[in-house]
Amino acid sequence: IEEKMRQIIREKRPIRVLEMVPCSARALLMKDGHPLLADTLPEEGLVDVAQIGSFHSLSSGRLAQNTFEIGAFKLWPTRFLEDGSLQLSGCAFSSKEDLKCFLKKLKHYPEKSHIKIGLKKSLLFVLDGQLIWLEAGLKLQEEVLGVVRKTLFRSALEVRLGEDRERKAAHVAIGLEVKRDELFEFYWESREGWNPDVGLFEGIGGDWIWGSFLASNEKQKEKFTSLLQSIAETLNILGFQYSLLVSGGGGRKRAARTRELLQSVAFLEVKVEEAADELKYPRLDFLVEDALGRRWAAFSVEMEEKSFYLAASVERLVALLVEQKWKTNGNSI
Repeated sequence: IEEKMRQIIREKRPIRVLEMVPCSARALLMKDGHPLLADTLPEEGLVDVAQIGSFHSLSSGRLAQNTFEIGAFKLWPTRFLEDGSLQLSGCAFSSKEDLKCFLKKLKHYPEKSHIKIGLKKSLLFVLDGQLIWLEAGLKLQEEVLGVVRKTLFRSALEVRLGEDRERKAAHVAIGLEVKRDELFEFYWESREGWNPDVGLFEGIGGDWIWGSFLASNEKQKEKFTSLLQSIAETLNILGFQYSLLVSGGGGRKRAARTRELLQSVAFLEVKVEEAADELKYPRLDFLVEDALGRRWAAFSVEMEEKSFYLAASVERLVALLVEQKWKTNGNSI
């Protein structure tokens, strides 16, 4: 398989993105033998399908122009999934040097992962595939929440909403009713599908922070800038270096909002990347690296017509914090 992939890379095969309606994409994926991917398609809208020769798959984010841009890669051993199918995965980099650097980090990562450190420091415990927080871990979560409350929600009204309500609509309604333009919600979701291979980075379940910021047209830019400053301050206090990812596009109106978002983050003077995801509204992710060099969204901000919404996983913040402290301070947290 690896030799066949190297041949495809040498051939510089073009990588195309086909914009299709879901029913057409579903038929194409079924024809190519990808029924599981076909089942994930929405009923409406448009989807992007990547094409390399006769091969098709769903596309997300920015792709290489051709296969030659994949300078070096490594495949992992195949793994049987619950449905009996085989999973083949790996990693790719633009150069052999970058690949070697990553594989070196990967070799030592099991000892530096937040799960391993969490077990050593009695922050957490894993029982029957489920993660259980211990007293020290819960205390660390509260400390992280304290920083978020102090820097991001200094004057916010704290509310708690049940999982059966549409949060965005509820936040707007509460904000208008009590004449407050800043709401902070902290809630718990059941952990289903926790992936031990990814750990707490997956952001499924656990503690979540949800905030809404309402603004009139004349105050929108000022309030959005203030929110970005507060997020940057929060990450600096926690000791994180970060980069930015702007997602959006599709439609003239949304493209204008994306450009506005890019202009709004210029003052932060950090690296900004763009992804052409088909989101209803532009989104800004503050990305933080783990000990392996992978980037995860520490905070995400969605920019709508007259409001901004912020979301973050407390457990992901704690996991990133644990791995960052290990990387910078040796064995201490």
